Amino acid sequence: PTANEYKTLTAGAGMTIVHGVGSITFTSTAAMTALVRAFAAVNQLVGLAVDTSIALATESFDTDGVFAGSVFTAPATGKYKLCLHISGIAAGATAAETRMYLNGAPGVGTIIATAPTYLGAIVVEFGWELNALIALTAGDTIQFSLFAPTNNVTIQGGTTKTWFDIMRVA
Repeated sequence: PTANEYKTLTAGAGMTIVHGVGSITFTSTAAMTALVRAFAAVNQLVGLAVDTSIALATESFDTDGVFAGSVFTAPATGKYKLCLHISGIAAGATAAETRMYLNGAPGVGTIIATAPTYLGAIVVEFGWELNALIALTAGDTIQFSLFAPTNNVTIQGGTTKTWFDIMRVA
């Protein structure tokens, strides 16, 4: 979705957004804030067995100025719907895990969600998503990493390849 598509969500209460296999129905437009869409602008190498922060360095939009340096900071206490989509390339059998960190970088923050994947034994392009509805307190931070213990992985850059979006829903 574009920034304009997201901004139309403030039109009225009772709106339902369908995303993937689920949906969210809003009872009030007051909660729909902190709209962010960011993406990886360039490819990023994830080294063997290194928990690597995912560089989401380019913003499509950030309505409340709450995303910087690949880190989202909750502007208010509430529930947030987020999605991280990763596209990558790996050569050979590769197990990889996307990690979502609360209040700190990889190795410092608390891992609050993971999305494991296994890639086959050939050079392969892959994609997967980590979707969550999470409760955050004002000032909490969220950031992501990729850990590949068995092989190097290249995260693909581009607006449709590796991206993150989040919005406050309640």
